Amino acid sequence: MSIFNKPTFQQFEDFDDEDVVTFVYEDGCDVVHFNETHVDTALAETDTINRLAEAIVSGVVIEGNPLSSIRAQGLLDGYEREGMYSGFQDYVAQTIKENFYDMGEFVEESTEHFDHKRGFTNLRTELKVKVGNLRNMKSKEMSYSNPFNYWTAEASTPKGRLSFVVKD
Repeated sequence: MSIFNKPTFQQFEDFDDEDVVTFVYEDGCDVVHFNETHVDTALAETDTINRLAEAIVSGVVIEGNPLSSIRAQGLLDGYEREGMYSGFQDYVAQTIKENFYDMGEFVEESTEHFDHKRGFTNLRTELKVKVGNLRNMKSKEMSYSNPFNYWTAEASTPKGRLSFVVKD
């Protein structure tokens, strides 16, 4: 069964296979920035990195292949598969968190300073997927949930920009 059988993605039925959908996920939290721990706080208190890891290990073909990029850097060499539940998604998320400053191509960080010590740090990730790859993604690859659940999907149409929050 294709992901297109889910009501959320039926909006892309008339798109060509080569059209690109941009998925955006961002989350933020209140932080103390004067001691330079604001990024660590955001990594711990937001779900952005976990959502990114879920999407890139889901099996859907993502432009730029972030998982291969992380693997090529040698950052997954220490992974050891154990038992039926391998914990690979958690391992990828932890790897991204531990190497956050080397992952600028996957996650953007911004901090708004309210005063000399308090602020709000936002983590944002963006993935591009061709419509044809969404069509071909089978539901078995989403055994627990849609990897783009609660992401914002954006695509260009002849009438303008289509944007909606994925909720399956």
